[in-house]
Amino acid sequence: GGEEALLLVAERVFRLPARDDLPTEKLPEWARAAAAEIVPAEVDWDLMIEHGQEWMAEWDQSVRGKG
Repeated sequence: GGEEALLLVAERVFRLPARDDLPTEKLPEWARAAAAEIVPAEVDWDLMIEHGQEWMAEWDQSVRGKG
């Protein structure tokens, strides 16, 4: 999870780091272009807290290990 490792992974295996505290100028060009276009989704945290456990249980039953 360190900066050096995340930048290496972005460059070598084309994975966009989830962290937003990395220096943008150190990212590969493709990652800078992608990061410029990403719009974070709005999250209703109250709804997530209220239903999160049941949603994860449903995912575990219906999705996990089936793909």
